[in-house]
Amino acid sequence: MATPVKARRLEAEPVPVRAVRLGPRDVVSERRPDGTIRLTSPHALAPYPAKLTERLQYWAAVAPARTFLAHRAASGWRKMSYGETLDEVRRIGAALLRRDLSPERPIAILSGNDIEHALIGLAAMYVGVPYSLISTDFGRLRSIIDLITPGLVFAADGDGYARAIEAAVRPEVEIVVARNPVRGRPTTLFETLVAPVPTGAAEVAHAAVTPDTIAKFLFTSGSTGTPKAVVNTQRMW
Repeated sequence: MATPVKARRLEAEPVPVRAVRLGPRDVVSERRPDGTIRLTSPHALAPYPAKLTERLQYWAAVAPARTFLAHRAASGWRKMSYGETLDEVRRIGAALLRRDLSPERPIAILSGNDIEHALIGLAAMYVGVPYSLISTDFGRLRSIIDLITPGLVFAADGDGYARAIEAAVRPEVEIVVARNPVRGRPTTLFETLVAPVPTGAAEVAHAAVTPDTIAKFLFTSGSTGTPKAVVNTQRMW
């Protein structure tokens, strides 16, 4: 019996692609006696923002209604504009400042990619509070928590990280969750961080942030459980 030929799948319409502006590709090559090859650009660096969060301020002023953050949920897309994001970042930043966080008491983030994760990370950068995105297995989590001594731990879902928090986070450390408070442990809901509060302190702190401010530590563990990278995100842009 002959197998029917499947109908040819309709070609998808081409997706619009925005042109990417790239700098000139020519480089100056320097060969050193020790075998090192050093490549440098002959072009002067154009003006750039002193800190990443300046771009958030810029687009919140130029295109406040434009979508900046989007997350697919069961009920559809959840979106936040540049204007909404900056407003919440300032509120969260003010809440973080009230907790006396510092390089000695940073924020530890146990979370996947979601809007609350983005907001608390941006707020930390906005006011100059270091935060650590911890990516490791539970067995190594305690050593990293002990190393960075967080003053606050954020987990998007308390249920998903309850075992890790119970095993590795000291009882006196504040836990913040976007949903599902950790059972048997005092937990702050993320929504309380964005409650209407004066944000003047956040603006003062933002003005004091410089390219030398350490805003983020990124920890990833290798086979020995040793942190592999420390990144100052204020110097990335």
